[in-house]
Amino acid sequence: MPSLMIADLMALFVLRGDLVIPDRQVTVCRDPEDNMVIEAALAGEAPWVVTGDEDLLSLGTYETVSFVTRATSWRASTRSLQALAAMKRQAALTKRS
Repeated sequence: MPSLMIADLMALFVLRGDLVIPDRQVTVCRDPEDNMVIEAALAGEAPWVVTGDEDLLSLGTYETVSFVTRATSWRASTRSLQALAAMKRQAALTKRS
């Protein structure tokens, strides 16, 4: 991933991210740091966590949180952007009619 894109993503996280304080503890993973990631995701009501951590990825989903690779996330984001662009094109065509 180009460094400019990484910088843009980090700026987006800073602007749009929320600081969460977990209100419960989980002991799903053998690694306490992985458990902290799950706790934060649950507290923030995150639908998914992008990770390369094999332990988290092996969970697939825990309660309401899905753990996905960067590649999976990128494909989903690309499909969402393509769908949004198609809806905007359709709205523009409808507006002209």
